[in-house]
Amino acid sequence: MHFQTLPRRLALGVLLLVSLAACAAKIPPPLTQEQRDRYNVDRVVVTLPAESRVWWGDGDTTAAKSLGVDLAEGGSIDTPEGQGALYDLARERMQRTMDRQVRETLAGVAPAQMSVVITNIHISSAAQQLLVGGNHIIDGAVQLYDLTTGEPLTAPQQMVGFGGGGSGIPGAIVDATRSDPFERVATDFANRTRDWISVSAEYELLVTESGNEVEVDVPGPAEDALVPPEPAAEPETDPVS
Repeated sequence: MHFQTLPRRLALGVLLLVSLAACAAKIPPPLTQEQRDRYNVDRVVVTLPAESRVWWGDGDTTAAKSLGVDLAEGGSIDTPEGQGALYDLARERMQRTMDRQVRETLAGVAPAQMSVVITNIHISSAAQQLLVGGNHIIDGAVQLYDLTTGEPLTAPQQMVGFGGGGSGIPGAIVDATRSDPFERVATDFANRTRDWISVSAEYELLVTESGNEVEVDVPGPAEDALVPPEPAAEPETDPVS
């Protein structure tokens, strides 16, 4: 992150973090027991639309290196190419984590797709934690679809992953000794998604200050990605004597 842009980016980061303030809400089970026994999460598809907000200093650095941009010398990734590299990196990280934590979740064999739309990624920088404090949050929406018919199995659900950051020098030092903050909060998002479709009773989820309202469209499987239904088994017949 270039030093001259630090105050502006810190201010934007604080505003974003305030807008993502999360609280708990009780959510009824999205699936019936019959559905949980019938389906399995065969595919996870993560999208990160261009209008989503990404605040992730380490991601900026990695994206810049991939493009040969030197941030320390005044280079910037505030370009279409730079933002594309950053968003691709963030989406790929989320896809890997969601695949690892959510696929093969349910007990059945009928294929289902978990569609995920990420709307906000805020990974607090060390500078922000030192000056004003800050947590790590990933916010989005998820929806489960039948991968044979393309029909939704659940309503869209807001999902928030949370990873505590630090505050002041001691908090920033402690946070720096923990696992990678992006992976930590992405795993929390994935685990909450997995638990949400697995529960048989009311479940407590984090939601943003807008409540549980889902403000984005969560697309289902593409038509050419649908899985053909299994052919019906041939009835057994007695051999002719």
